[in-house]
Amino acid sequence: MIPKFRAWDETECVMRSWKELDVTKDTGEDFFMIGHQENIAVTAYWHKQTLLQYTGIKDKTGVEIYEGDIIKIPDDWDVWGMNSGEIYEVYFGFGGFRMRPKYNNNSRGYYVEYENEFEVIGNIYENPELLEVSE
Repeated sequence: MIPKFRAWDETECVMRSWKELDVTKDTGEDFFMIGHQENIAVTAYWHKQTLLQYTGIKDKTGVEIYEGDIIKIPDDWDVWGMNSGEIYEVYFGFGGFRMRPKYNNNSRGYYVEYENEFEVIGNIYENPELLEVSE
């Protein structure tokens, strides 16, 4: 699989798809500049952007799952005898893509390994309220 990324543009508060990104290595430097393509001109190298990698897995509606996505376990899902209907954040850690439960930010969570099982309901940048724990 060829790695795919998208980027959260913190300056304009917009998620940019991998098709919009232009990643250029700065000549003579050891860092990459990330911009976006607009009418075939590369713009926004000065924006602060966070790269988010594609997990290689799609949700049950065919949506690609990326780091930073918020996913919901189906209400009828019962692989471990629990977790149905729960909401998780997708992140990279401990050697792979994992999903961390919203009620325990210190948890390692579970590996994201099931294709077409979960549903992407948002992401941590545009929908942080989905991870808020109600008391």
